[in-house]
Amino acid sequence: MKNAWRYIGKGATSLHRRRCSIASVGFTGAKGVCSSRAICIRLAEEIYRRQGDGDRRASAVVALGHIYQEQARFDLALTLYQQHPSHPAEIATQFDNIGNVQLYRGQLDSALTAYRRALDIYARHDHPRGRAVQASKMGQVLSKLGRFEEALQAHRDALGLYREFDLYMEGGAELDFIGRVYVAQDRLPEALEAFQDALHVFTQAGSRQGEAAQLDNVGNTYFERGELDKALKAFGDALHVFRLLGHRRGEAQSLGNMGCCTGARVRRWRYLII
Repeated sequence: MKNAWRYIGKGATSLHRRRCSIASVGFTGAKGVCSSRAICIRLAEEIYRRQGDGDRRASAVVALGHIYQEQARFDLALTLYQQHPSHPAEIATQFDNIGNVQLYRGQLDSALTAYRRALDIYARHDHPRGRAVQASKMGQVLSKLGRFEEALQAHRDALGLYREFDLYMEGGAELDFIGRVYVAQDRLPEALEAFQDALHVFTQAGSRQGEAAQLDNVGNTYFERGELDKALKAFGDALHVFRLLGHRRGEAQSLGNMGCCTGARVRRWRYLII
């Protein structure tokens, strides 16, 4: 370790003179001295602290935090950033990452708390896109928790932010989420309107895959409403787009939906005859 200190100490002086980035410290210091970028950057961060070089120390903190993130050591990265509050966006990012891990583990309340803390940071530092992303994630968790009205409000907040900054694709995704919440509430007319709005957004944006997915949603909603002819047309339109894209899974799904729809029509016709 003493050899490493001696090497990094010389390297830091050279870096200070050449004004190189801290990233090069991690990779250059690894040559024959230590096998970990993280160790090198920690040493460099300590040297910059002793030298009173705040800018380079801050860069080292960010670089080290990114390494922890690559290693999925999100709590450690969060602690690091909290000790250096000049990087609010990095702190928010780590809360977001922690929320993602907790969501994957099924810890919904903890995930919701993490996303909310990230959103609060973005709101304090005027970061609209970050607010929108966190609001959307909160809406998805709230929906899983069965808190549908809160979920709708979160998705509407995200949709408003995306529309404000002309982020059409992201807005289309929020309309999709809103439609799904309405479906969970069995509010099919509102769901159909949301899916049709999303379809319009993706069609205008030229996203064929988004268009096909929303045609499928529209078809499913018509099917649940018992409007089988409209459902069959929507599924057929989705099939056409999936085939153009060469999307075999989507094609199979559309064919299956069309089969279910046709079967339901036959059963209804037989019932009417009997």
